[in-house]
Amino acid sequence: MKIENIFMDETVNNVIYTISTVGIVENGSTGPTGANGAKGQDGIQGPTGPTGLNGQNGIQGPTGPTGEKGEAGTTSNTGATGPIGPTGPTGAKGQDGLPSTIGATGPIGPTGEKGQDGSSSNTGATGPIGPTGAKGQDGTSSNTGATGPTGAKGYDGLPSNTGATGPTGAKGEGIPSGEKYGDYLFWNSQSQSWEVGGDKVTIGSNSGMTNKQPLSISIGNLAGSVDQGMGAIAIGANSGEIGQKLGAISIGYLSGHSGQNKHSIAIGNNAGVENQGENSIALGTTSGYFNQGTGAIAIGNNAGVTSQGINAIAIGNNTGYNQGTGSISIGLNAGSGTDGGSYLPQLEYCIAIGEDSGRINQKSEAIAIGYSAGYSDQGKGSVAIGTSAGSMSLGDYSIAIGYNSGHSSLPSNSICINAIEGGFSPVTQGFFVNPIRRVNKNDLDGFTYGPLYQIESTHEIIYVQNNTFLTSLNSNDEIQQLKDQNNTLINKIQKLEDELDIFKEQNKFLTHELRDLKNLCYSNIFEKK
Repeated sequence: MKIENIFMDETVNNVIYTISTVGIVENGSTGPTGANGAKGQDGIQGPTGPTGLNGQNGIQGPTGPTGEKGEAGTTSNTGATGPIGPTGPTGAKGQDGLPSTIGATGPIGPTGEKGQDGSSSNTGATGPIGPTGAKGQDGTSSNTGATGPTGAKGYDGLPSNTGATGPTGAKGEGIPSGEKYGDYLFWNSQSQSWEVGGDKVTIGSNSGMTNKQPLSISIGNLAGSVDQGMGAIAIGANSGEIGQKLGAISIGYLSGHSGQNKHSIAIGNNAGVENQGENSIALGTTSGYFNQGTGAIAIGNNAGVTSQGINAIAIGNNTGYNQGTGSISIGLNAGSGTDGGSYLPQLEYCIAIGEDSGRINQKSEAIAIGYSAGYSDQGKGSVAIGTSAGSMSLGDYSIAIGYNSGHSSLPSNSICINAIEGGFSPVTQGFFVNPIRRVNKNDLDGFTYGPLYQIESTHEIIYVQNNTFLTSLNSNDEIQQLKDQNNTLINKIQKLEDELDIFKEQNKFLTHELRDLKNLCYSNIFEKK
């Protein structure tokens, strides 16, 4: 094992010094544009594209003129029509029927005899029309008998008797009239009547049923059913059903179901279902489901599901379960409190940003930023920045920065900074950095170096009080020897301090003795005089 010196510049407050040279690069001016090249040869003609779709049928043209009438066909030879026989006498008129009945029809008179057929060129004179007789025998297929005349119409019967008109029934109940534009009707099951709705909008079975306040809106089965406050809005079955307060808004099935406090907002099925705090926001299915604190914000499915603290923020699916006061969790499962087992929530004033950051048992005032940073059991007041930084059991007040820095462990009050692939996890308390630039002593003209050293195998930076004899150590035994020497020096210093205390006590005693001797001398001199 090798320990390297870390050189320091005492002129800048003994900080670790890194030298780098920065060059200045300037862009040259743009040259002139070259002349246009000659036109290339025409490319080979591409294949013919597919035939387009058939166009729409055109408008139908006007109808053409009617053609000339064709020549009439020849007429077949029809036999001459015979003369019409004389009309028989009209039968006697029947008796008039009773006023409500129609008299019977008289019998049909006999049909006259058929006259002789006239010649084909001469038609006999038409005889007088006789009464309608009985139907004659059917003529031959070539000769049809004449039709007899229609009999005269009989007398109309007397009109039937109509009963008297009954009394007018009682007037039915009318539909109540509105007063203003947009008023509507709703059925009040308590009064069993239609009523006019104005500034209290109620649509749906049992919505806004009891103690509904002005300017409130309830739409859906049992929406805002009991004690809906002024200006509150409940849309969806069972939304804002019980005790929705002033200006609260709930949209979605069971959203803000009971005890939704004033000016809070719950949007999504089962959002803010029970005891949503004042001025809080729950947006997403089951977000802020139970006891969401005052001013808290939960956005995402299952965000801030239960007992989200005052002014806490949970954004992302499954974030901020049982989140503490003032804490922030952003990203899938950030501060969720579980990975499928028991729940160990994010405590107060924590910050977890990134998927799975601060996921389980993040202690108060801890900060985790990055994927899986501070994933489990992050200690109080600790900081984890970077993918999987401090992901397991980061100690109280420790700092892990960089990819996989302190990912499996880092004791309390320690610092681990990593900038290499793979990362590392110190097991002892201290300050650990990887990498650190190596330099030669000869390259440090004008600089002095102090008592800071790095143990190469663990990347720990240590402070050595007396480094006059320290050049390099190459084994664990030598490191232990150095520690033993330091302990020996500490023991010697303690022993000297103890001896000094004894000397001070002895000096105190000698001082008193000397004072007594001086007093005795003065006394003898005075007596001799």
